[in-house]
Amino acid sequence: MSEGEGEPEQNDQRAPTSILDEVHIPEGRGLLGGRRLVTTPTGGIVREVRIGFCDICGIRLGENYIVCPICRRKIDLACSIRIESQVLCTMCVRDSLPLSKRAYQILVCIANSVCDTRVLRNLTRIGKDDVKGSLFELMALGLIEKRGLSIFSTFHVTDKGLTALGVLCHIFGKDADISYLDIALRRHLSLCVSRSK
Repeated sequence: MSEGEGEPEQNDQRAPTSILDEVHIPEGRGLLGGRRLVTTPTGGIVREVRIGFCDICGIRLGENYIVCPICRRKIDLACSIRIESQVLCTMCVRDSLPLSKRAYQILVCIANSVCDTRVLRNLTRIGKDDVKGSLFELMALGLIEKRGLSIFSTFHVTDKGLTALGVLCHIFGKDADISYLDIALRRHLSLCVSRSK
C-alpha cells in the first residue's frame, strides 16, 4: 500500500456529528452558568452548557445555592453559615474569625468548664506550649476571659466566644480530631460527675 491509501486520516478535531452538538463545561469561579451557541473552527455549531459548581467544595450546584454577600462566591448550602441574620460562605467566616483548630478545641473545653491546662493537654492532645499559646490567642480575640484572683482564677467563655463556638462548629465539627475531642470530653465530664456523687 502506498502512503495515503488504506485507513482514513485521524484528526484531533472531530467534525460535528449533527447540526447542533451539546457540550457541558464547568463554569468559572463566581459565575452561575448558562447556555450559549458557539461556532467551531470546522464550521459546526455547538451549544455550550456551562454548569455551576460550588466555589468552595466543588460540588455541582442545583437549584438551591447561595451567593455570599461579601465575596460573591456561589456556594452550596453545606458551605454556608448563618451568622447574625446573614448567610456567609465558610471562607469569609474564617477570614473574619481567624481561629486555629487548636484554639477552637481549647475554646470547646473551656465552654464545658474544663480549664486546667494539664487536662486540656490530655483531652486535646496539644502540647503544653501550644495550649498556653491558644489560651493567649483566645484572650486576645476576646473569646475568653480570666475571672478570679491569682491562683484561684479560671477561664470563662465570653458572649463573643459563644457566638464563635456556634459558627465554628459548622467548620470544624466534622473533622476526626474534633470527633475524638467530643468523645474524650464526654468521657471526662461523666467521670467528673460520677466522682462528685
